Amino acid sequence: MKGITPSKKQNLPILTEQDIKSLSLYAYAALLINTSSAIVYANSDACDLFGYSQLDFQSLKLEELMPKHFRKKHGLLMQSFLDAPYHKRMSWKKNIKIETKDGLKRDAMIDLNPVIYKETLHVLCSIIDVTERMQYEKGLNSKVDIAKLDVVAARFFFKSALSFEDSVSNSLKTICEVLGYFVGHLYYPNESETLLLPTDIWYFENEEKIKSFKDVSMRTNFKMDEGLPGRVWKSKMPAWIEDVRKDENFLRLEACEALNIYTAIAFPVIVNNKVIAVLELFHRSAKSTDDELLRHFMVISEQLCR
Repeated sequence: MKGITPSKKQNLPILTEQDIKSLSLYAYAALLINTSSAIVYANSDACDLFGYSQLDFQSLKLEELMPKHFRKKHGLLMQSFLDAPYHKRMSWKKNIKIETKDGLKRDAMIDLNPVIYKETLHVLCSIIDVTERMQYEKGLNSKVDIAKLDVVAARFFFKSALSFEDSVSNSLKTICEVLGYFVGHLYYPNESETLLLPTDIWYFENEEKIKSFKDVSMRTNFKMDEGLPGRVWKSKMPAWIEDVRKDENFLRLEACEALNIYTAIAFPVIVNNKVIAVLELFHRSAKSTDDELLRHFMVISEQLCR
């Protein structure tokens, strides 16, 4: 690194110990980085976002909070930034990614603010998780894309030469990918219509990571009104669980906790007023109930039973 000239150094804000304490009041993650990219301080929001303790952060460098494939490049970019430091905002529209302790990728907006701390150059790094905002920006809850998803799902089921099972599989994949759910699964009622049975129809981003959850699901049958699929089977309506940890009727809690699953959604496929299948979707974020999206699932269900 070339180092910062005295004239430039004089123009940078000075960060005091009181300022460091004030970082705990920030409404977003804040990290103080030295010129070696070592993390000098992390506020509580940073701990919550990344899953590390403040003690953990003291042994980390900033690039370790980035996806592995980007770390080398990030190191070069950071050195270039430190050679000529200035306030830099990295827009969330540039597809900036961070990586949490458990390996989850999150969309982020990052501000880099060069400061003087203890008479040496540091960088105050502010990080805002914009994953949910990215989903909305992509139109996941817009009426236009909801209509597109309706059409796609209906096409897969009824305008394809594929078998019913292949059509369901393609529909599940499309729905999960468009809405950002990392696991999807399908249940069928048995012939006597006394139980919902698991099927081999799945969508997942990484099969190895969900193996334990998949194994539990493949061993779990549901009676009517039992668990999330059974609830949907009985009501013939979509159901939304914001946090499976708080749902007393959720039967696969331990497996979900291992995968850090929070939100679960399920909706029925109905033919002649009879539920012929139940699709379930899982998300790693705690997502508040979205009435528009629930109505959207009803539209899909109505299309699928025509």
